[in-house]
Parts: sequence; C-alpha cells; structure tokens
Amino acid sequence: MNHSTSIEFASGTESTPLRLWLQNYLPVFDELQIVTDHPWAQVYRIICGDEEYFLKTVPLSQRSSLKAIEVMSRLVGPSVPNIVACDPDNGWTLQRHHGGSNLRSSASEEQLHKILECYARLQAMIAESNEVVQALPRLSPSTLVTDFLEFLDPNSLRNHRVGLSHFVGDQDADEFHKRIALKSKMFQELIEQSERLRPTINHCDLRPKNAAQRSDGSIVLFDWDEAVAGPAGLSLHNFFSGCSIPLEILRERSLFADESHPRLMQTYLETLVSSGYASRSDLTIAIPGAVCAGVMRYIMSYGAFPMTDAEDRETVAKILRRRLMDLIEVPSILALNDRQKVYQEIDAYEKSGFVDRQDALLYRYLQHHPEDADRQCQYARLQYDHDEFDEAFATCVKAIRHAPLHAGLRAMMGKIQTDRLELDQAIDHFRIATYQSPENLSFLRDLEEAQRLVEMKRVADEPAGIPSIRFSVEELSNQTISRGKLRLASRFFQKHGVLLIENALSPELVSGLAQSFFDRYREELRDQDPKGALRVGDRRFMMTVTVSDAFNNPELYAPKLIFPILSKLLGPDFVLGSFCSVASFPGARDMDMHKDHPALFPDWDNDRPLPHFAITMLVPLLGYNSILGTTRVVKGSHTRSSKESQRMEYQDPIAEPGSCLLMDYRLSHQGLANRSDQIRPVLSLVYNRPWFRDYVNYKEQLPLEISTDELRRVPEDFTRLFISR
Repeated sequence: MNHSTSIEFASGTESTPLRLWLQNYLPVFDELQIVTDHPWAQVYRIICGDEEYFLKTVPLSQRSSLKAIEVMSRLVGPSVPNIVACDPDNGWTLQRHHGGSNLRSSASEEQLHKILECYARLQAMIAESNEVVQALPRLSPSTLVTDFLEFLDPNSLRNHRVGLSHFVGDQDADEFHKRIALKSKMFQELIEQSERLRPTINHCDLRPKNAAQRSDGSIVLFDWDEAVAGPAGLSLHNFFSGCSIPLEILRERSLFADESHPRLMQTYLETLVSSGYASRSDLTIAIPGAVCAGVMRYIMSYGAFPMTDAEDRETVAKILRRRLMDLIEVPSILALNDRQKVYQEIDAYEKSGFVDRQDALLYRYLQHHPEDADRQCQYARLQYDHDEFDEAFATCVKAIRHAPLHAGLRAMMGKIQTDRLELDQAIDHFRIATYQSPENLSFLRDLEEAQRLVEMKRVADEPAGIPSIRFSVEELSNQTISRGKLRLASRFFQKHGVLLIENALSPELVSGLAQSFFDRYREELRDQDPKGALRVGDRRFMMTVTVSDAFNNPELYAPKLIFPILSKLLGPDFVLGSFCSVASFPGARDMDMHKDHPALFPDWDNDRPLPHFAITMLVPLLGYNSILGTTRVVKGSHTRSSKESQRMEYQDPIAEPGSCLLMDYRLSHQGLANRSDQIRPVLSLVYNRPWFRDYVNYKEQLPLEISTDELRRVPEDFTRLFISR
C-alpha cells in the first residue's frame, strides 16, 4: 500500500490545519478518498490497516450539534458510530466505521421497524440526559412559524441566507407564502401542542440511507450533524415522506396507499411509551405539531446553502415544493374529524381562491361521508368547473342514491346532461329541482334554457329550418357561451355546414358599422360600378374593407361569444384570412348557386367528411328579410358536390341586424335579389386554419388590408388573427 500523510481535499488544495489535526489520531494511513461533497458536508473514507474511518467536515451553520454528538457517542454506545475525535469549533469529526452494512431506501419492512425502534429507544434515553440536550441547538416553537413565513416571503430581507424564492422563484414563493399565512394561526397552535413532550435529540435526516445493520441484526444510526433538541417526532417527515401520512395515522384515518405505514408508526409510538418517554395520549396530541415543526425547520435549513448551479437549484426546488405541498395538506387532515371545521376550511379555501385545496379537502372528506349531499353537490360543481364532466356526472349519480330529491344535485345533473345534449333527461332533472326549490330562479332559468335548446334542435332538423342559436340574457351579460350551447352550435355546424346566430352582435354596434360603411364608401356607392370593387354578380360588388376606424374593433372581428365556436371548429390557432364586404344594389338579381372554394380533396369519400378549414362569418348590416334579400343556403352541401347540392332542399334565413351567418367555405349558397330601394351591405369575414391560403377568390384584390399603425391598435390577444396580412 502507498502510505501517505498528505491529504488532498475536495477543493483540490491541501488543508494544513485539518491535516495536522487528523495526524494527532491517525499519524499514518493507507488510503483516503472523497465519499460525498455537498455544501452542507464533505465526507472522506480513510483506510488505516484493518481499520476504516470517516472524516467529516461541516459548515459553520451545522457545527453547534457536534459537541452533543460526541457526548451521545459515549452514552448510547453501539446505536451510533464511535466518535474518535471531534473539533466543534472547526466542524471536524473522525469516527470509526460502524461495522455494519449501509441500508438503502429499498430497506425491508422489518429493517424499517428496527430503525424506528432503535431511534425511539435512543430518544427516550437522551431525554434523560441534560448533558446532551443542553449541548444541542434548540428548536423554538414560539417563533418557528414567524421565521418560516419570513423564509417563504419573497420580499423579506435576510442576512447571509437565502429564502424560498432563491430556489422556486418569486411567484411560486409568494403563492406558498399566501397559502401558509392563511393557516398560520392553526400551525402555531398545533406546534405549541408539541411542547407537552420533553425535549430530546432529533436526527433531522432520519432515513434508511442514514442507518446500517450489523451482522447481529442491530441497527446503528449515523449522520447526526443536523441534530436539534425538541419534542420527539421532528424527524418523522423524512421517514414518511412528509406530514400527511403521520397525521393521517394519528387521526385514525383508514385509507393508506401503503399498509405498512400504520404498522411502522405503531412501532415508533409503542417504543417511546414502553421506554418511558411519554404516554400514548400525549404522543397522539403532540406529534402532529412536532412533525410540522420538523418540516418547517427542514425547509428553512436550505436557506444556508445558496446555489449558483441552475441544475442543483432545480433539484432542491423539487424537494421543497413536495414538502410545501404536503404541509399545505395539514389543515385538511386536521379538519376531517369535525364536520363543522371541514365546512369552515372548504369555505375559507373557496374565498381565498385556493380551489385545488378546496377540491382535495372535499375529496378526502367525502371518502368518509358519502351521505353528505350538500358537499357532494359542491364537489360535483368543482369538477364541472374544471371540465371534468364524466367525474362530475359520476359524483352526482352516486350522491343522488343517498338524496334522490336534493335540488342542487338534480340541477347539477341537469347542467351536465345539458352540456352532453341529453336534453330530455336534463329537463327531467331541472323539473325536480324547481319543484323542490321553487324560490331558486337559477334552476328555472336552466330549465327554460334546456327547453330552448330542444326547440333549436327541432327547428334545425326541419327540412326548411335554419340551424340557429340565440344567446341568453345571462350569456350576453357574462359574454360567455354556455357549454351546452357551444356543443349544440358546433354539432349544428358540423352536420349542416351553416349556423345562424340571431343575436351575435349588439344592434348598436351593427347600426354604427352600417353608418360608417355608407359614410366611408359614399362616393364608391354613388356609382353603380364602384372603383376598386370586384363584380360578383348582377349589380353586386365585393370590396376589401380596410381595417381602420369603426372596423378596427375586436367586438366585430373577435366577438367573445362567437370565438369559442370558431375555435372548436377550426382549432385555437385560426386566423382572419379576409375582411371584405358585398354590396347588393337595388334591383340586383339572384346570384348563381355556388361554393366559395372547391373541395381540397375532390376524390375524398364524402361519407367521411374532412374537418372545416375555413368559415365565413356574414354580418348583414341591415339584416335579412324578403325585401332586402338574404343569403340562401343548402344545409349539408359542404360535404356534397355542387351537382349533388342542386338536388337538395335550400333554406332562406331571415334575421334582424345584429345577427351573423356562419358558413363552411364549401357550402353551396347564393345571394338573393335585392327588391328594396336601398343598397344591402353584408360584411364578410373569413376565418381559416393558419396553413390555408385562398388563391381562388383574391386574384384581383387584397383579401385583408390593415396598416402597421392600425395593427398597433389591435389588442395583443388578437394580433395573431392578422398574421396572414
């Protein structure tokens, strides 16, 4: 072997003081190698003849535990490594190899029981030793929550430490801070309950990886340099991967993914009781607070180790997020045994906007109280709001078995089935709801809306009927289309290729647009052959509408109630392909029946229709009637050839100003004669998938015209529409 007394440490430079200190105990050794190199510890393995040692150096923040560890080594004996030498001032310890085989995270259940049994006996023994307890740094329950909130707060100022935002960023840190602050009083009261237990040593990194088993089956626990004095239970979070599992067990919850967890906790508690540390009742009351205190201290311990490497920082961030999310579960777990407290927690989360916590607590509560119809209804509504329709439906079905006449559940079921367009069943549920709660006008409105949807379906299915929808007062007020109406509208369009929206735009907006149109094009319209316009039929002309002034208005080109329909039919990335107008002069005759664009794939099997690639939105500024004329359409012709379409029945929509007509770009249609004495202007906006370009209709004029200055006026959310300009 190569004998050496010169030590090269992880930094690559000789450390003379440490070398000299080590030579006092190991003058000559055969081999030295680095085992771990972390900001919080460096460990070296030393071979000296037949003996094996470990030299450990820790930073200033962790040196306060070393004196106590040296004393504990003398008192406890084989349960901890033998400390050969210790220099607390410099953070150095030299210890003999423990003589066992290191355990891993895959340790057997029997080994895990032995670890907890050994640890609990050791804690009970140390609780009797003032020498060890007084030498350890002490956890301060009275200031812990305040200190923890300061660590979470991205706006706190700290000396020589970093906060949570260093690892997870300001936004996430602020979110965690708000969530914990909301329950700070509860956490403080919980942690104070832990003080009924005598202070003892806590490992603070209790894991199978920090334990070894000797050939005789005995366990040794090592790596105690993070130890603190405090109530037993501070270190359980590392052993059980957080607070939730220990608290669930102590609150006698019955659902566990791993059935070994309750058995392991039982071993720990029984050993503490049999060793004389505390009574079972005191442990049950106090340990929840101790576990939470241990998590808070563990999270804050990372504040002493700022990291410049992004990958290291992200690794720590994942650990901290997991522990914080688990800590946030604590109020829910503690509330589960008290129905009134559960209600308060659920309502507090709802008011604070923490819907995910509300959702999680409801789920856990309903596992044990499926008969609570009010909360089942609330849970179904949350699922519904999250677009989890199947889950909401299942929740309602299960809950209605317990409460068949619960008005809220029936109304919720009606909403879900309205969205599914199972309208007959929805109406039945709404009728029961209104019968049970006649004072609830929202149930009545939902019933009437379902009945209107049934009528819309009936009209659309008639040979001469135009597929139409009309927005309710509530939808117009909220500028949000209901899910059921959105589904019905898209189903109409997919089947028929056309949809009339009776009150798509406000009459005031359309009236203003009509006035602006006539003002802008007065000179062109005075002539029966306007310049810059394309003749598209008898006394009928198409002009590109410059997007400016009144026409640069998102209420026109991006109406909130129509956009979801377009997005469902064309995908979310659709663009505005053209913005034109067609003006029919008095006396204009019928146009020929035509399609605006030929089929992209003429040989495609019509029984398997292709998705929509472009949709025209026609806005008749004066409305549609028998005198002004209308746009005749042939329902279903978007999946048939022009020849086949000629044999199909046509439909003539009649509508007031404010309506719009959506047509698939392949739909057969024709503008009918203008029998009035005034010009009939119709705005034509074509929306299409971003890959489509119309090379058929715009050989002589621009499809879309908007200046750079006008584009700057377009709201940021809608500039993508003009990408093809």
